[in-house]
Amino acid sequence: MATKVFKIPDGKGGMTYQIQTPSGEWRFTDEAGNILPDQEADDKAAPEFPIPKAKRQARKAAASIKDSRFAHFSMKIPKEDYDIIKAYVYWQCRYHNECSRGAFILRCAMDVIRKDHEYREYVKKNR
Repeated sequence: MATKVFKIPDGKGGMTYQIQTPSGEWRFTDEAGNILPDQEADDKAAPEFPIPKAKRQARKAAASIKDSRFAHFSMKIPKEDYDIIKAYVYWQCRYHNECSRGAFILRCAMDVIRKDHEYREYVKKNR
C-alpha cells in the first residue's frame, strides 16, 4: 500500500511534506514521499510562535452611591402584571407622552404615598 504524502504550509510561504508511519509518528519527506534526514527536517519545521497572554483591562472605578442623586434597586413582579405595565407604557408613549416603565412605577408609587393621609400624619408627628 502506498503511503499518502501530506502537503503542509510551513508558515514562511512554502510547503513541507510529511507522512505518517505505521507507528503513528509523523516524518518529514520530499514531494515524492522519500523520508528526509532528521537535520533537514528540523530546518523545514514551522517556527513556533509564543502564545500571546491575554491583556487585563482596567476597570472603571465604581461610582459612589453617596454622591449619586439616584438609588438603584431591582424588583420582581408577576409576569402578568409586568405585561400589563409594559402594554400601558407602550400605549402612553405612542399616543401621549414619552414614558418609561421605571418612571411610570415611580409615579404610581409616589401618588399612593401622597394620597395616604394616615402615613402623612405619621411623618408629621415623627419629624
